[in-house]
Amino acid sequence: RVVLVAQFFGLPGLGPRFNLFLTRFLLFVPNVSVWKNPFKRERYGGHAHVYKRQSTRGTAEVMRLGYAVFADAKTLAPAAQSVALVSNAHDRAISNIIPERLVRRWARHGAEVVRHEFPADLKLGHEVIDPADRSARTDVTYPVLEQMIEGDTQLAETSQRDARKAARDMAPA
Repeated sequence: RVVLVAQFFGLPGLGPRFNLFLTRFLLFVPNVSVWKNPFKRERYGGHAHVYKRQSTRGTAEVMRLGYAVFADAKTLAPAAQSVALVSNAHDRAISNIIPERLVRRWARHGAEVVRHEFPADLKLGHEVIDPADRSARTDVTYPVLEQMIEGDTQLAETSQRDARKAARDMAPA
């Protein structure tokens, strides 16, 4: 089984074609180190284990790898027989559209596909597994991820209900 979590295949709102164009553009131009927060720059707190800058070439290489997997999925089945896609409706850092299209392609080749999307009202950040990130809500995300890794096919409906309940419990009265 392969479990895709917060997978980066491209930027949100751009779709596969424009993300491919952006990938090629970033691979063509010289590398630039971009501040994660251009307003705070070196004063950006973040986590001690996270870089304060991001390489445009490194980002483009990850996008190129993602596009290669996406393109191959048109004609090739995944090496794993079972695929679990875990997405976060509140994630503003990545596109959830491209991975969804990817697993649909794999399903057409006979892969068993299980999906779970954490609802937007949980307000999870992109780093859903980092215990140092308060928006990760590991009390909610870890049980789901453990079940996905272990191959629990009943997860989709149950964990969706549990995640919605956790979001309601967090809401101000």
